[in-house]
Amino acid sequence: GPTVGWWLRQADEQIDRTYGDGYAKKNPALVAAFIQAAAMDQLTGHLTTRIADRIGNLSDSTGDLASSMSRLADAVADHDHQ
Repeated sequence: GPTVGWWLRQADEQIDRTYGDGYAKKNPALVAAFIQAAAMDQLTGHLTTRIADRIGNLSDSTGDLASSMSRLADAVADHDHQ
C-alpha cells in the first residue's frame, strides 16, 4: 500500500542521486533490491520494538529477566504452532 509506494519513490530518488538521473528506471532489479532491503529494515525495527515491549511486560510482572526470556521463548514457540 502506501508504504510500498513511499519506498518506491525513495528508491528512485536515492538511486538516481547516487548513480545519475534515470538509473533507477533502467535498473528495476536494483529498485527491487532496495525495496526488499527497506522492508527487512522496517520489519526488523517492528519486531525489535514488539520483543522489547514483551520483555518489558514480562519483566514487570516477574521481576526476573531470565524468567522473562524463557517465557518469551515459550510464547514465540506457541505462536509458531498456531
